Amino acid sequence: MVVVVMRVTTLPNGHGRYQFRMWPANQPEPSTWTVQNDAVMDLDSGSVLLIAHHVDATFGNVTVNPL
Repeated sequence: MVVVVMRVTTLPNGHGRYQFRMWPANQPEPSTWTVQNDAVMDLDSGSVLLIAHHVDATFGNVTVNPL
């Protein structure tokens, strides 16, 4: 099992910073982000999609926290 955390924050210039990290569920959460990217073009709205392609996967509880 792994834990996945993703977030998007708005930068002072109005663009989004997208961050992602994952780690084994039996380990402590890392303090650094695995992937981080600042958007060049942003969307007015969005959604979350969980997809498994050619893999045996189970998605447990999903929590979305409002700002």
